[in-house]
Amino acid sequence: MLASKNGRKGEHMTEGQKELLLSKMARAGYRTYESLSKKIGMSPSALSNRISGKINWTDKEMKTVITELRLSTREAFDIFLS
Repeated sequence: MLASKNGRKGEHMTEGQKELLLSKMARAGYRTYESLSKKIGMSPSALSNRISGKINWTDKEMKTVITELRLSTREAFDIFLS
């Protein structure tokens, strides 16, 4: 399970985490929520809700994004758990 130091997992993203995720999406060639959402099997609105902080990420969703964007352990921590 992915969990932060305080035991919470997949919580709402800060603006810094959102910006980092968007930059990693762009680096991986995903310019829109729709392009990434299709690849990871999520609707564009569901992905937008996660990134905007309206809905928490599940472990499975975080792992899928980490794998698809080829995030390092540090990057994954900085985006989802810090």
